[in-house]
Amino acid sequence: MFGLAVEDIEFLPGVMHVVRQVKIVRAKLCFAPPKGGKPRDVPLPESVALRLAAHMAEHPPVSVTLPCKEPAGKPVTAQLVFTSREQRR
Repeated sequence: MFGLAVEDIEFLPGVMHVVRQVKIVRAKLCFAPPKGGKPRDVPLPESVALRLAAHMAEHPPVSVTLPCKEPAGKPVTAQLVFTSREQRR
């Protein structure tokens, strides 16, 4: 869930695109492919969509830039829906 970004959610057709996760690699946070190594689409039930929209209204998404795949990887930015209060670098 920590890799879910605003651009990965399609509320009207009810689909979430699972394209990344946040991993710890050598004590550093990085974006990485999802479990299994390949993106996938999952249904977004209306009940979950409503709670997700309410969460996003109360806790606006945060722009996060992390390296991709490894600490020395190319930086990538995503508007993450779920974040931690901890700011690890």
